[in-house]
Amino acid sequence: MRRRRGRILKPITTGRSLESRALELALKYLPRRQRQAVELRLRGHTLKKVARLMNVSPRTAETHIYLAIRKLRKSVPTIVRTWKAAELAYRRVLCTPGDQTRT
Repeated sequence: MRRRRGRILKPITTGRSLESRALELALKYLPRRQRQAVELRLRGHTLKKVARLMNVSPRTAETHIYLAIRKLRKSVPTIVRTWKAAELAYRRVLCTPGDQTRT
């Protein structure tokens, strides 16, 4: 791990899959109600149960989920592509032959 301005930078490839980390990041940027609806649905609740837990009609809950999915379809692939490019650049920087001779 490397340090940058007092913070420790962790390697990009640790832990969960790239797609799940991208989804988690993208969910943070959704509006609160859309994020809540998607998280409840991902936990396995039915659409009626999601609506009941959010105190809205089933149609409103369905709209929240639809809009969130529409946004996530655009943002998650972009995040994954960006992270894959960053990971490739990170590996190239760490694996250059000149780095082994430096002290």
